[in-house]
Amino acid sequence: PTTVGGGTNLTSPSIPITVQAATVTFRNRFNTEAGWDGGVLEISIGGGAFQDIVTAGGRFIEGGYNGTLGAGTNNPLSNRSAWSGNSEGYITTTAQLPPSAAGQNVR
Repeated sequence: PTTVGGGTNLTSPSIPITVQAATVTFRNRFNTEAGWDGGVLEISIGGGAFQDIVTAGGRFIEGGYNGTLGAGTNNPLSNRSAWSGNSEGYITTTAQLPPSAAGQNVR
C-alpha cells in the first residue's frame, strides 16, 4: 500500500460454482508485522458484498489463518483472523466454499 492503513486487493474474475462443497486451493507466502499486518480470504457470492470466507459459511481444510490482527483506527483488518507474521515460505491453502455458493457466481 502507498499509505498507512491502506490495503492491496487481488480479486478473481467471476467463477460459476456448479457443485456443493466446492473448494479453492492456492499457494500463499507472507512476511508481515505479526499481529498487525496480514491477509484474509474474502468471497462475494452472486454479486453480493465481500465477506470473510469463514463468516460467509466456508471453512479452511488446510493452511487457514494463523492469528488475529490487533485493533486500530488505521488497520482495515483490525480484530480479524488472518494470515500474519512470516510463513517461512509458501503454504498451501484449501478452503471449502459456503453451501450458499452452489449454483452462484463467486469472486
